[in-house]
Amino acid sequence: MSRSTRAISAAMMLMLVTPGIAGAQVDAKKPPKATLDQPCTFVKKSEIGKQFGKPVGTPTADQTFLGCQFPVGSDPATPPGGTFTVVQIFPSFQNSSANGKDAFEDAHAIDVLANDELSDVTAVGKSAYMNFTKGVLTVLADKKFLFTLTWQPAGAKPLTQRDLAKLITLAKKAVARAPQ
Repeated sequence: MSRSTRAISAAMMLMLVTPGIAGAQVDAKKPPKATLDQPCTFVKKSEIGKQFGKPVGTPTADQTFLGCQFPVGSDPATPPGGTFTVVQIFPSFQNSSANGKDAFEDAHAIDVLANDELSDVTAVGKSAYMNFTKGVLTVLADKKFLFTLTWQPAGAKPLTQRDLAKLITLAKKAVARAPQ
């Protein structure tokens, strides 16, 4: 094997062993992908803090219900603190729908039948709606992935339009890193 052939082989081996180095600048602009069945990876603590305040505490994951709660503020039980929750709805062993779109339509139908106050949300994933009664933003990221985001401000305060705007900002970030 010639010296130039060995050098090319070594360079190719280095690229295989250290993925991301050759395209680090390109990859730096892409958000890291979330991990399916690990809802704590759908949004970052820093993103939550930017929207709802700091500090954002250590999240509590619930693998049974595919949920993750983030305490927000020095005392999440007193204003201006609260709790931010993200839940993976589809795919999930609890959801027998054939796909994310069917799961989304089922969730919407249940909320309509409950007479909850709903509002369609545009420009987030494939479809989204806000349930103001429950304080839950439901987002169909793509045909294979459905999740909810919830902001529960301390003191049982009702959700505001400003809170909805913050949830939408976080939902867009979660859609951008939706697991494949």
